[in-house]
Amino acid sequence: MKSNAAIVTILAAVLTLSAPGLIAAPDARKELIDAKLALEKAAYVFDRAAILAAREKLRTLTADATAAKWAHYYAALAGWQLHAFAVPRDRSTMGRDLQDCAASLRNAIALDSKFAEAHALLHRCLGEQIELDPRVLGQTLGPESSAALETAAKLDPTNPRVAILQAMATFYTPEAYGGSRTRGLAAWERALANFPGTAPADPLAPTWGLAEGWAWLGQMYMQMMRPPQPEKARAAYEKALATRPDFRWPKEVGLPATASP
Repeated sequence: MKSNAAIVTILAAVLTLSAPGLIAAPDARKELIDAKLALEKAAYVFDRAAILAAREKLRTLTADATAAKWAHYYAALAGWQLHAFAVPRDRSTMGRDLQDCAASLRNAIALDSKFAEAHALLHRCLGEQIELDPRVLGQTLGPESSAALETAAKLDPTNPRVAILQAMATFYTPEAYGGSRTRGLAAWERALANFPGTAPADPLAPTWGLAEGWAWLGQMYMQMMRPPQPEKARAAYEKALATRPDFRWPKEVGLPATASP
């Protein structure tokens, strides 16, 4: 018969393995990859219900120690994708979803402070929150957003998603604060050219950014240039669709806006 001390030791071990965030289901990685792929498909066609379903699945996976970091990251990505290229954009829920996005990324960074992808996406989520109320949120979230991008660049200077977000920041920052449209546009085009032509070896690695980068470039040519440059915008949108033929936003919103009146 086991001694009382041995029984206590066994019970303690069982409770430790069962604690939230520590139990690691054998199929957690497969579930995480499946949820990531479901999110990717839903985001480009903008199937809101499917994005929400993927986010909920990813949130459940944050309780698994082996999946938590990436589950927080992709749950955050889902929150951002609910609005980044929404057709149409629902501003009534945008603030809450972007707050959730930032919270999930802070959780991912708490688990791995060197998680460059999370720092980069945090910059984007905070930036879009700031757009909702620049005068107020710019002061409270602006420094954190800038610091997140700087950290991402230091951790992974060759990351194409980091590079494109840096280029956009340079382009949209006023010259009085160190920005430059000329330098930003050149860096933007270099970042797009530097995206890998093949899928990453790890199926959990992020793959977003190239199609989005072309779509953002098209928006820039139409909204920021005076006069607008529809031919360049059209070329950018066509490259976005060449990358992701299922990308709904450039197909239904971007390209039609470039047509002559």
